[in-house]
Amino acid sequence: MLKHQDRHLTQVEVNEMFSFVRHIAAKVPANDAVPCRIVFLVKLLDILLYVVLLHCLHGTVYSILLHFIRHVCILDHCLLVRHDALQVTKV
Repeated sequence: MLKHQDRHLTQVEVNEMFSFVRHIAAKVPANDAVPCRIVFLVKLLDILLYVVLLHCLHGTVYSILLHFIRHVCILDHCLLVRHDALQVTKV
């Protein structure tokens, strides 16, 4: 009955292929199956990256503090000159 209903459809050739399937296993290996040298290398590079980032951050904080201290010194120097000028004019 189904053949008679779909008689007006075009003839389509279906190619079937063999699907070769391996043995089924987990996609993520167990902790024991991970190569030790690679893990050690990744951890070492991670530590070196943290050291470099902390060194850069230390330099940035140091430069910001130095810039701030320069502004305070200039402001302090200007205030001292103005106070001296006011005291000289009063005398």
